[in-house]
Amino acid sequence: MKNHSKKPSKTPAGHVGGKGKEQPQHRDPTEDQIRARAHEIYLKRGAGQGHDWDDWIAAERELRGS
Repeated sequence: MKNHSKKPSKTPAGHVGGKGKEQPQHRDPTEDQIRARAHEIYLKRGAGQGHDWDDWIAAERELRGS
């Protein structure tokens, strides 16, 4: 006797439950994006020297949303 029960459907990659809605995937910013934002912060700060790491970390945090 054959089993005619349905096989479970496969869930598309990136899909997390719900009614056909996909969850947005979090992506880390690229190095170029961080560099560009850090440069904007540097300019906004008056282009003063000696705070490059502070600007980089601030840009990274801002772009990652943390």
